[in-house]
Amino acid sequence: MPTERGLSPISGPRVIYADLPPDANNDIADSISVGDIWIDTATDTSYICVDNALAAAAWDSMGGDVTASSTTTLTNKSLVDSSTYIIDNSDATKKAQFECSGITTGTTRTYTFPNSSTTLVGTDTTSTLTNKSGNISQWTNDSNYLSKSSNNDPIGWSIESPTSTEDFGGIKIPFAVTITKISCVLVGSASPSVTWTIRQGTDRSAAGTEVVTGGTTTTNTTSGADITSFNDATCPADSILWLETTAKSGTVTSMHITIYFTRD
Repeated sequence: MPTERGLSPISGPRVIYADLPPDANNDIADSISVGDIWIDTATDTSYICVDNALAAAAWDSMGGDVTASSTTTLTNKSLVDSSTYIIDNSDATKKAQFECSGITTGTTRTYTFPNSSTTLVGTDTTSTLTNKSGNISQWTNDSNYLSKSSNNDPIGWSIESPTSTEDFGGIKIPFAVTITKISCVLVGSASPSVTWTIRQGTDRSAAGTEVVTGGTTTTNTTSGADITSFNDATCPADSILWLETTAKSGTVTSMHITIYFTRD
């Protein structure tokens, strides 16, 4: 028999230490009792006897004993978030911790890692995103503020059957930008034409400042007409951009405005 420590069979289970796992022959003939514990010191694995029948003993693994230096795979275990940390390999004072309190009661959330090394993006941190795509109309917060931080990405509007008195939109940009180009294209017939202007300011109810003084008349129905010369292209943080029309002729089915900018 391997060495043993612990209580006698009369008073309780024994703890048996060996450098190999138990088998069916470690049975009642070896004074094994149900409930005895066998520790394989070679693999740091514990077993408990569930049947001590002669030549047919049964032992269930209790899993590896977790020690400071052992390599152990845990299964069917739960870790408490408030006392579980991931620490830096060179500075143990640098710690990370998961918090599960925001999950609905009775719910398990699964996080799947991408097949790539990457960096997490926080909701309240300054981050630069690259190689991403998405619908800019969905990049808004609860107050419908534009919150996209990429440079030189377009915003704009499409207006069906515009009139000569449109006062449309109100995109709020939470950071300072400089407009670099505005494109407009019409869909229509019978020589469609629309005179329009982009205004900006921090008060949507005020007159605002025209980006191009006097506005622009567009008749283009193919590739669009680009504007790159402005009277006031600089928009302070929290500026609101909107579109106004002052004239329309012909049949204009729709007009499409795209504004390009860089973040200051």
